[in-house]
Amino acid sequence: MTNASAAASGMDAIRNQVMWNRLLSVVEEQAQTLVRTAFSTSTREAGDVSAGVFDLEGRMLAQAVTGTPGHINSMARSVVHFIDAIPVATMQPGDVYVTNDPWKGTGHLHDLVVTTPIYRDGQMVALFSCTSHLVDIGGVGLSPTTMGVPPRATGDVAFASGCATPRPSCSSSCGAQSPWRSRLRSS
Repeated sequence: MTNASAAASGMDAIRNQVMWNRLLSVVEEQAQTLVRTAFSTSTREAGDVSAGVFDLEGRMLAQAVTGTPGHINSMARSVVHFIDAIPVATMQPGDVYVTNDPWKGTGHLHDLVVTTPIYRDGQMVALFSCTSHLVDIGGVGLSPTTMGVPPRATGDVAFASGCATPRPSCSSSCGAQSPWRSRLRSS
């Protein structure tokens, strides 16, 4: 290895470390902002959140230190479910995807996942996602019924734990009906 190639290799390592630290600081700022601005007591006081950035295939690139480990995996599963339901090619700037579906990654109705595509120069480059535990979205609270003791044959146990987010239809640009797509535009 020549001195020039060794120096270039050393600079690449430095650049990679700088970019990695920047990526970690961005997702940490995302989580801290969620905690600071939360209305939910468990989010604001206990930091019951997760935040991360994902590539276009749904692989987590970085996660915030702030938050709870249990939310990280459920958030990652939710992002994969969003991509399965709404192909990356159909996502648009300004899209916001929201779910608290316990069968699509959140675990129970009190965990809300919000995912947004991120663009640079008109090209989608990543997905940012966060999860927050919201105890104040309804439900009967913890009881033998909601905990499944005894198990209910009707299957309504999960729905007694809180308010499910609505599942609007996909816009026409999606090409197929999707229960996941919710487009929120700022005015």
